[in-house]
Amino acid sequence: MGNAIGAALAKGGHPILTTLLHRSPRTRESARRSGFIDVPSIAELVGRADIILSIVPPNAVEAVAGEVLDAAKAAKAAKAAAQQPLF
Repeated sequence: MGNAIGAALAKGGHPILTTLLHRSPRTRESARRSGFIDVPSIAELVGRADIILSIVPPNAVEAVAGEVLDAAKAAKAAKAAAQQPLF
């Protein structure tokens, strides 16, 4: 289902970022054929994406949401630290 939705968005001209870490060869190939852009981590995905749409099985929702939230918090903290004066 996620691949079909991503493929439709990609066909509409939207860049689709994903991380294929720990995914099967079949899933990797399907994502590549659909034009997805593979990034090495959720942290990078969060840092690059304007919108995050995650389609996962119900038993993975909390874990994936936690990873995305942790990455977003880390990115926000890094951005805030970079904006602090050095004196």
